[in-house]
Amino acid sequence: MNFFAKMLSASALALFLLVSPLTASNQEIQVANGVAKVLPGFTFNKRLSGPTLEDHILLFTKGRRCALVTWTTGPTKTAAVPVTPGTFLIYDTEGNQVMQMPVQDYSLPVILGDKPAIYVPEGENGMLLVAALAERIQRSITVRGPQMIYLDCEFVNPLDQVLVLNMPGKKSVALKPGDRHTVTREVAVGRSFEPQQVLVGASGIFQTVTIEKENPLMIDVKANLPGKLTVELLNPLGDPFAGRMTLQLEDSDQLPFEFPVEMGARETIKTLEVPLGIQLPLPQPVRLSISQYIGDPRREVVLTQTPALQFVNVPGLNPNADKTPVAWQLVDAGEVVSQVRSGNPPSGAPWDVQTAMIAYKFDAPGASTSLQPIAVQNVPIVDKPTSLGLWINGDGSGNLLSVRWRDATGKVFQPKPRPVTWKGWRYESFATDDRMQPPLQWDSLVHLEAQAPSSGAVMISGPVLSYQSGAASNFISTPSKNVQVEEDVSFGDPVKLDAKQLAPIPTFRGE
Repeated sequence: MNFFAKMLSASALALFLLVSPLTASNQEIQVANGVAKVLPGFTFNKRLSGPTLEDHILLFTKGRRCALVTWTTGPTKTAAVPVTPGTFLIYDTEGNQVMQMPVQDYSLPVILGDKPAIYVPEGENGMLLVAALAERIQRSITVRGPQMIYLDCEFVNPLDQVLVLNMPGKKSVALKPGDRHTVTREVAVGRSFEPQQVLVGASGIFQTVTIEKENPLMIDVKANLPGKLTVELLNPLGDPFAGRMTLQLEDSDQLPFEFPVEMGARETIKTLEVPLGIQLPLPQPVRLSISQYIGDPRREVVLTQTPALQFVNVPGLNPNADKTPVAWQLVDAGEVVSQVRSGNPPSGAPWDVQTAMIAYKFDAPGASTSLQPIAVQNVPIVDKPTSLGLWINGDGSGNLLSVRWRDATGKVFQPKPRPVTWKGWRYESFATDDRMQPPLQWDSLVHLEAQAPSSGAVMISGPVLSYQSGAASNFISTPSKNVQVEEDVSFGDPVKLDAKQLAPIPTFRGE
């Protein structure tokens, strides 16, 4: 704190008690300087809720005087802050007055941009003083779900007139000068892994409380079998529950499918197969949720749920007359001989004819063969999926297998490859990366790279793209899904490709 103590006044320093000075952003440093210049003697009071968690609306006070400091780390937007009509002076963090804003009603439109702004009312502002005197709430709590909790915020009326508190879903309360009232927010806390954000307050004066769960319950969904979803419940702390799981088609009037579900004490993983009754693609995105009744009187609480999921088959693995895939071909690099065949192999492929076998002979490490589209327009990818899942029949070779995507900028990305150390069928997921710019194209549905001179054969079956939104709903020649990646996935720099196709493709001995 020594560096900041030298450069900031004591009043501005209060802001940085909220963040580590070693991790303070450039915006926070600008704010500290601006507060020292524009608001000498003011101290940090509380953070008010903005449209998103990226938005900062900070309230500073000096006696009965109040001021606001605003910025965002997200997209620029405006937000409304309850104020008493009057004139506000707006400053930048260099101490320069940039404009004067008269406010005729009880709402101040503040700009949330990447450059912090300071809003100073001329004289005392009654509604900002109400916000300043409201109880400051703990911003983050940890709870063991499921349970009902109650979050309180006390308001006091510092005005010389009646203050009306408007509370969502409740009757308004009129406070005489000097009166107090505690606003209570009832919250049903489930067991979702994602933090739960709750607004507590009244009359547009809200604070955000983030609720973390001690005992999260997670749902992993795979479209890895024809006509079914495989649902894996992950219960790390082994808390028991008995409830119901619902499967709802989004934007559909059809009633949800319901299934009883329970996990016993210390049961950490449960795998369920949910019949769909139809093959992929699904007509709409689907959402799964798990709920449980708690309390007296009994009420149903959603423990956890998935986002809207879609599952899109990757087309083109069905065979031509010569048993090659209709939409895919092998492209070799280095010293390699390879061949691909498609159809329903004798080893019990999970997806029948949507299966391809890649046989190879690598003469040196680093040689590779890739299953690439014959024409990318015949195997389109809608927008940006979250992952690709597929069955892989390994040959125990230890060679590296992955997938490659090409984004809209032309860069090629490859998830961390999987060493094929197993034999038999195994399901794997490969995630996309935030740096990819949609729409994506296939570079390689399978990229197999030699670790040593070797020969063998791997098979793939039922590749399915997973989505966490309705992005794929306009392309219903294939469908979609969400998946949490089962293994570590990492991305390096975009792949530099130097491959050529060898012709003709050799045939297997004995064919």
